[in-house]
Amino acid sequence: MARATPHVAGITLFDPANAAQAIKVDTPAWYTWLAGATTFAFIMPSGRFTALKAQRGPADGYWRAYCKHAGVKADLLFD
Repeated sequence: MARATPHVAGITLFDPANAAQAIKVDTPAWYTWLAGATTFAFIMPSGRFTALKAQRGPADGYWRAYCKHAGVKADLLFD
């Protein structure tokens, strides 16, 4: 069975692993969840972006966001 990706819609995170509790973005609970996350999606009227945590060396890592437009993958980089 495929695992559902946690996603942010509006200002709320919905995580299928903890469906009973939605988390508001930019709150202490959000940052606690984010520290342990490796992927999630943003769902917005303008489209869907998938964020993946990448690691380079011993640092905490950084986030990369991906989307597709007209079948072409676009890569956005966030610190």
